[in-house]
Amino acid sequence: MGLAHVIPEQLRNAWEAVSGGCINVYSVNHYRSFCYIDDAVEMLKRMLEIDECAGQTLNLGTQSPEVSIREVAQTCIDVTGKLLTIKAFPATEGSPERRAPDMNRTRELTGYESQVSLATGISQTWSWYRDHIFEGRELTAR
Repeated sequence: MGLAHVIPEQLRNAWEAVSGGCINVYSVNHYRSFCYIDDAVEMLKRMLEIDECAGQTLNLGTQSPEVSIREVAQTCIDVTGKLLTIKAFPATEGSPERRAPDMNRTRELTGYESQVSLATGISQTWSWYRDHIFEGRELTAR
């Protein structure tokens, strides 16, 4: 995914912060929905296998829950186990206040909805980034 995306960026910020300190978070009142890679792969697999999906324009993602960037940042802090506070900054220029796909057609055709919760997805993402990027440094994530 790379560190320029919200979850890896917030995980990196929490990783680098000293416990008792704070992390800077922009666009705290903007809302997003997140889809864990395992769910995205399952959706894509079904789209490829189901004849009715051929020629259709379908969204790949998770419609709900929509969560604030503040909540995402707090969940990232929580999984690191550090005591950190969020220092709110203004919205990033050009950032939409809300971003979530309409998954009705995809769900109708594939019979699938995302299964991995935000907390579980962030926890699993944290484990991978910690082991391979932050501590392991065997890979890069630019």
